[in-house]
Amino acid sequence: MNIGIDLDGVLFDTEEYFRCSGELYDIEIGGGGMVKPNHIKMQYRYDWEREYFDDYILKYLLEIERIAPVKPYAKLVIEKLKEDGHKLICITSRGVLDDEEIEITKKRLKEEGIIFDKLFFAQANKVKCCQDEKIDVMIDDYFDFIQSISNSGINCLYFRDNIQDDIINPYVRNVKNWGEVYRQISNLSKIKQ
Repeated sequence: MNIGIDLDGVLFDTEEYFRCSGELYDIEIGGGGMVKPNHIKMQYRYDWEREYFDDYILKYLLEIERIAPVKPYAKLVIEKLKEDGHKLICITSRGVLDDEEIEITKKRLKEEGIIFDKLFFAQANKVKCCQDEKIDVMIDDYFDFIQSISNSGINCLYFRDNIQDDIINPYVRNVKNWGEVYRQISNLSKIKQ
């Protein structure tokens, strides 16, 4: 199978770093706290003016991408999936900021020894990329992407954080860790055969 894998919140455990840095930054600028605590995207959690959001990104984004650890057992499961004959394709929004973001990511993947068959950065339209790459299963954590990809008839593993809304769709399966990812993909592989 062709498996699409997102990075932030799926491969890299960035979400806690974003939450903590967001709170620290909001306190620093004298903000009033989160207005949408259940939203996964930082720009919607706080009621910051655009200049504050841009400043936050400059202060924290690249640093978080440099230091956030790989989620537990992600590398092991990725290796097992490759051994099982699956094609692994990274499909991420990372890279919309600038090329430095892409270079940081490539360096991190190399340091961690995580190898993808293909890498697609700055993907604002993941549905098109999934369709072009004939993705059988997409693993992502962002509600909007999971919803649009699954609505196009592609199976999705929703790496769902507790703060996010549920998606009711026959093409969506919730997962909370990489062990569950491996089980779900193994089950889908049996169905596909």
